[in-house]
Amino acid sequence: MKNKIKQIIKILNVHNKEVIIFLPFLLIIVVTNMLNIMYIPFIIIIALKLLAVYYKKTSLDKALLSIAIYSIIVPDNFTVIGASGLLLLYCIYKSIKVKGCFKLDNFKKDIKIIIPVAIFLILNIIINVVPIMNVVFFGVYYFVFVVMIIIYRYFNIDFYKEVDKTFNSIILIQFIYLILFIPIRFQYILTQLIGDWSIGTLGISEGPTLFNLFIFGFMKYFGYFEKHKNKRYYLVFAALCFLGAMSTVSVSLTLVFFVSFGLYILIHIRSPKFKASLIVFGILMMGLFWFTSNPWIRNEIIKTATDSQFRKERITKLKYYEDTFLTIPKDDAKFMILGNGMGYYSSRAALTTSGYYVSWYNYNKPYFKPTVSDYTNEYIKPSIYSAYGISLTEHPGSQYISIMGEFGLIGILLFLIFFWKLFKNGGNINKLMIGYFLAILLLDNWIEFPRVAIAFVCMYYLIKEEDSQEYVDKV
Repeated sequence: MKNKIKQIIKILNVHNKEVIIFLPFLLIIVVTNMLNIMYIPFIIIIALKLLAVYYKKTSLDKALLSIAIYSIIVPDNFTVIGASGLLLLYCIYKSIKVKGCFKLDNFKKDIKIIIPVAIFLILNIIINVVPIMNVVFFGVYYFVFVVMIIIYRYFNIDFYKEVDKTFNSIILIQFIYLILFIPIRFQYILTQLIGDWSIGTLGISEGPTLFNLFIFGFMKYFGYFEKHKNKRYYLVFAALCFLGAMSTVSVSLTLVFFVSFGLYILIHIRSPKFKASLIVFGILMMGLFWFTSNPWIRNEIIKTATDSQFRKERITKLKYYEDTFLTIPKDDAKFMILGNGMGYYSSRAALTTSGYYVSWYNYNKPYFKPTVSDYTNEYIKPSIYSAYGISLTEHPGSQYISIMGEFGLIGILLFLIFFWKLFKNGGNINKLMIGYFLAILLLDNWIEFPRVAIAFVCMYYLIKEEDSQEYVDKV
């Protein structure tokens, strides 16, 4: 029995001691519903990582990256920004001190693109007379995504094993929390079956973020299983991640995932038997989702698919696409080509500086003067605040709307070129990740959510590295 447990632990490939540290606090959080307790084990983990660096059991860069990934599961969006910033600063310092740490060849290749993009961004700010606070908040919300891309692209550091173990750890922690939550808070769940009850330790209304964390885990384990079909436990891990994602009842994200994964099966799965098995499994999972969903959800899906008038009323996001890509550009050539300015239309920066998006930045604070552009005021503001907490299909949040609205067609072109390069340079599972990620960007500004950003970038490069080296067989 002891050998069996050791084998399971080895297969899970997690930071055993660190997961154990979290366990008693997970139970306390479930019972008390005090999510801030999560900071206690997180601080303990930071101390342990720094001690490991002190005793030369790990390097500081790997410790900082692990801390940044762990910060995904504490209930705020800013800890991960600080941890990512410290990681970048240390990588820069290390590249100065250690020869060969900086990938100079990659930088030389990219400098031809970096300079024109930088000039474009500066012109975008100047021509549109963008307020400085909009630029600052834009930098804050995009910071983690950009920093992690820079670290992986330009710094020659082997992060694979640390990232793999840490991600396995946080996925396991969230699944254990879910297992504890269901029986202990069962009566609460019954009252919130179609609500935001499955949020893990991430914070209030963070069900969609938890969905993405579990789905990225699903993709990782499914990719491992595809390469090592004799190791069926990877398929079990993938199934558990899938169930964790379904618990969040994120209907729009679930539908996007089913479409993305269905296309992946049809295009990339070669074995007819395996393809048929996955299709059957997918149908069963869709059936499970359908029959366990609230009748209200099923009715909404049917009416959206069959009733065009209801679809226009229900998916009001379509109107924001029409306004941003057709209505405004028709009368404003500058908007069409250059956009309305960085952080000055519908991005999280624009919504924050408008004075309503977060409580600490509002009209009652004299040291923060709200800035709302005319287009934001006319096309975005009235709806985004009229019913806070509405579904993803009803509010104007969308990465494409924000990029078109703030950077115009030039911005859209640069955005698509960037993701095309990620798509082209990745393996099959990377392509699934990119396809899914580009699809959910239709629904919200996910790049601007720091915890989703670091999860996506790290998981993309983790899977890409696994495709090039047979690390999994060594587990």
